[in-house]
Amino acid sequence: MGAPLRRNDYEPRMVAAALAFQYEMFYAGAQFVTAGHSFRTYGWGEAGNLVDQVLAGFSLEATISSAKQ
Repeated sequence: MGAPLRRNDYEPRMVAAALAFQYEMFYAGAQFVTAGHSFRTYGWGEAGNLVDQVLAGFSLEATISSAKQ
């Protein structure tokens, strides 16, 4: 048997594995597959709440009246 692995011996392999996993999750495959995965896993609720918060900060009536002045 060889010498036990030190931290620096296996860390690059772990990093490479993590990068390969990330690539496979987000970039590999046909466009319709990756788009479908992105659509299914996107946080639609949080995005909708953010849009609602931004739009709540605007008033169409106030914008129109200030433009007329």
